[in-house]
Amino acid sequence: MALTKPYFYNDRIYPDEYYRQEPREYAEERFRKKYTLRVETSKRYYRHRAVPVRYAEWLRDGGNIPFHQEVERESLLKVYISKEDYDHLVEKEKYLEDLEQEVKDLDKLRRQVYEEASIRNKNSAVQKAYEKYQMLLELSK
Repeated sequence: MALTKPYFYNDRIYPDEYYRQEPREYAEERFRKKYTLRVETSKRYYRHRAVPVRYAEWLRDGGNIPFHQEVERESLLKVYISKEDYDHLVEKEKYLEDLEQEVKDLDKLRRQVYEEASIRNKNSAVQKAYEKYQMLLELSK
């Protein structure tokens, strides 16, 4: 279902592929209401993450680890959530991981079927052998 008017957000017009997407603030608000979350920004706690040193830079410096290595400072959030909602999120994450694996497997199968079909289309002998194989499979049922 396409929208009839252009989609405006932050004074920008988004193309057709963004019509059905929600702005981040609305999605966050819906997520908070769905799981009854309370989120607070933490002004005291930060996570420090070292920026990885590139191997080429490490060799250029003579193999010495630089003491002036950059550190990214990332603010953390405090999230209050009920145990039931947390368990639901964990189950949903597991379901999504399983679904992603199924999609990868189906994509692999799709590529394999496409490659086999292209080989059959290029070689008539392979096509005839495949048809005979399919006929034997049907007869064996």
